[in-house]
Amino acid sequence: MQAVAKGGYGSTKVLLLCGILTGPLFLVVAIIQAITRSGYNVRLNAVSQLSLGDRGWIQITSFLLAGLLGVRCATGVRRLLKGQKGEGWAALLDGTFGLGLIVGAVFSPERPHATEHAAGFFLSMFPSSLTASFFCAVSTRLEKGWAVSP
Repeated sequence: MQAVAKGGYGSTKVLLLCGILTGPLFLVVAIIQAITRSGYNVRLNAVSQLSLGDRGWIQITSFLLAGLLGVRCATGVRRLLKGQKGEGWAALLDGTFGLGLIVGAVFSPERPHATEHAAGFFLSMFPSSLTASFFCAVSTRLEKGWAVSP
């Protein structure tokens, strides 16, 4: 890997840190709301339903912040992997994850925007799975030369 470079909107390390913070931020906000919201049942209600009602702005803000952090992380991933195979795909998939969360913030899970909100969910979850798989494959290749687990 090349040295971590500084660029236009922050160092690569800071941009990658944005990605590290995305999951915990989203999870902690959702858990706190799930515990403190009366009538919310984790087994019956989607996290997106926390964006409804008087305190819905909290979950909407969480979607937006986590999405922006994900997009910034994509910039860091692109810088980190510059010149290597898969650089564009990894950054694209991370950026799509962030964009999906932003779409989830903009569109309500209630009708008439439920379809757009669901599309945001798909945009954020599917690419993140591919990104995780990509990084596992790359790290395995770097450490073991494409070895299958011993």
